[in-house]
Amino acid sequence: EAGGQGHDAMQFVADTVVNRVHSPKFPNTVEGVIYQKGQFEWTKHNRHRTTQDLTRTRDRMMKRKDPHGNHNWIWLDAMEVASTSLSNGYKPKTNALYFSTKTIKAHSYSYRHHSKHKR
Repeated sequence: EAGGQGHDAMQFVADTVVNRVHSPKFPNTVEGVIYQKGQFEWTKHNRHRTTQDLTRTRDRMMKRKDPHGNHNWIWLDAMEVASTSLSNGYKPKTNALYFSTKTIKAHSYSYRHHSKHKR
């Protein structure tokens, strides 16, 4: 969802997903949260039903470059953020249940700024 906006933005989205899983206002699984109708633009157009779907997405993301021209950065960073966020005992850095892609900016991102929506 925040693939082109940097590590902090991806972490904020991941934290929002984890918070939603634990909130009675949302589905109680990661899949339920990310595929909930109208919530995430990326999954609206990219439902990963098979390994081939995920492979196509990975290949697309690996062609993107970071601001320094490095390939693979976005995919590798997304996998690191997802792995960390889904590990046992992970505690999100915010209580946010919502975010706006217009306000999540790479390199100027702040958890304090986006934490007005509490769980």
